[in-house]
Amino acid sequence: MDALNEMLKETPVYTFRISTLRRGADPTIISVAPRNVVQAIFGGGGPKGIAGLDKAFGGGTVFENHRSGGAFLGVWGRRNASRFCALIRQSGYMVKAISEPPPARQVLSAKTNTRPPRPTLESIVIVDPRHDEQ
Repeated sequence: MDALNEMLKETPVYTFRISTLRRGADPTIISVAPRNVVQAIFGGGGPKGIAGLDKAFGGGTVFENHRSGGAFLGVWGRRNASRFCALIRQSGYMVKAISEPPPARQVLSAKTNTRPPRPTLESIVIVDPRHDEQ
């Protein structure tokens, strides 16, 4: 029942631009959501729990607030950010889109050397227990 209550709450998804350290590079779009939601949909594991995002998108990013203990996982790039948000919605979460950075600092950004196939809801392993109740 806790999983259902979590699903019925609005889930904040932060989508924003962040400057890169490379000279002359355009700002990058990043989209992040709370760690528990992202890991429920894509799975966890790996450094800071981004192995599921790495498998689905070829990489991931982590934002953490050490004071509050809050953590947000997500992806970068316009297309990835759009798919990330769409997959969260398709998983049954009510998304509250927020056009600013989360209340946290970026602590990790990692990617693989290969680009995975475009993720779809059917291609990811959903580990959220509410899907087992059906």
